[in-house]
Amino acid sequence: MEVIDKVRAKRKVVRSASTKFVNKVKSFLEDFDSQNETNQEQLFEYLLNLDAKQIKLQTLNKEVEDLLSDEELFKAEIEGSLEYQEDINELHVFSDASPKSFGAVAYLRYKISDNNFNTRFVISKSRVAPIKKITLPRLELIGAVVAARLVKHLKRIFKDINRIVLWSDSTIVLYWIKGSASKFKPFVSNRISEIQEDTDPVSWRHCSGKQNPADLLTRGITSRELINQEKWWHGPEWLKDSENLWPNLEGFESIDSETVELKSSLIVNLTITREKIIDPDKYSSLLKLLRVTAYIFRFVNALRRKDFEKGPLASEELFNTEIFWVKVTQNDFYSSEITCLKSDKPLQKDSKLLCLNPFLDDNGVLRVTGRLGKNTSLSANEKHPIILPSKSRQKEIYIRKYSENLVLRNYRYI
Repeated sequence: MEVIDKVRAKRKVVRSASTKFVNKVKSFLEDFDSQNETNQEQLFEYLLNLDAKQIKLQTLNKEVEDLLSDEELFKAEIEGSLEYQEDINELHVFSDASPKSFGAVAYLRYKISDNNFNTRFVISKSRVAPIKKITLPRLELIGAVVAARLVKHLKRIFKDINRIVLWSDSTIVLYWIKGSASKFKPFVSNRISEIQEDTDPVSWRHCSGKQNPADLLTRGITSRELINQEKWWHGPEWLKDSENLWPNLEGFESIDSETVELKSSLIVNLTITREKIIDPDKYSSLLKLLRVTAYIFRFVNALRRKDFEKGPLASEELFNTEIFWVKVTQNDFYSSEITCLKSDKPLQKDSKLLCLNPFLDDNGVLRVTGRLGKNTSLSANEKHPIILPSKSRQKEIYIRKYSENLVLRNYRYI
């Protein structure tokens, strides 16, 4: 074959000729010799990157001669016929990858007698690894994609196959395939989705790398070695045995959590702001705030009981609404203290209420213990005052209320 007969040639002529040549050779050699395929890829890359300098014919012709020199390549034969037989009921596909290439190989398994089976090579497919370096687990996953595509193709040919089994020597790939595609990174997720669409994840099984015939595709082997490889033409020896002798792997405990490429979790802190139905800041009078709140409570209770209470507000209703607003205010400012007291735990050392020795009364209101508790002449409210924060709006309303009461009683000082 004459490849180039001139010392100098235009770049587009070289690209055109080399592309046609390499594609023809690749189509013929693809299923037999992955080592030659790697050489083709290197040659093709070299040709595409030629500049205007002189073309070294000796180097180029040597690459071509290396591809065609192995006469054993053309002596490869596949025994028998692949015409469909009724006894053929299983399809087994093995996938593998290496830093140089990835691919898959398929076999038919059929029964010849009780507990005796035979296997037959059907098809193989290999590809050279991308120039851009990617991790070996990802290459193994791409090899599994090739296997899934072979299954999809062969199911159209052997329509009555009863069972399909796929094999990989990568526990990481099996972990991916048997998991949910959505929890992995996009590269892994997209390929898992395709695999799970064309194959059943349950049908994927594990075998060792030494027993995997697809390993011959990926690590490179000469044609002479390939012809004499029984594992290549018939699969591993145990494939002819009953299923209970097949390799089995349970669990993926040894897989590194970083290797499986889980999608990064996005933690969102959602703050829910409850909009108050009643804004106490809008009311300058405590009585008005209590009355409005009491009527709302009466309305809500009426909806629950379906019995609307009419008439003026009772003193008990006003008392309950006052307790309600006191507790709301205290929870806004002293929630940690209230939580500690409810669980019978001591207050934190930095609590502003620590010196007041606070406690919760029967209504859940925060009050001061104080020294006045021993004075029998005082009422309970006077002995144990309610604690209100100095910055709260309700504190100002209470001060205004009691100021008005004292003025009405002719007190000059408050």
